[in-house]
Amino acid sequence: MLFILLVFFIFFSTPVLTSRNVNYDYQLYEDLMYFYNKNVRPVKNSTQPLDVKFGASLIRIIDVVGFFKFFLVN
Repeated sequence: MLFILLVFFIFFSTPVLTSRNVNYDYQLYEDLMYFYNKNVRPVKNSTQPLDVKFGASLIRIIDVVGFFKFFLVN
């Protein structure tokens, strides 16, 4: 009897649990962006262009492949 109840619980609770997990990313996005104002910009004059600088650096080179000089990075 206990085995039947356990199988019944696992069988019917699994779709409910997986359907809840699908919406976590959407819920996080909604929570973070709900009060976001697209008109706010970090400049004194709103007609002024905004310069954004982006940088990246290489942490580690694993291997240099011979003739073609390809880098394998991690």
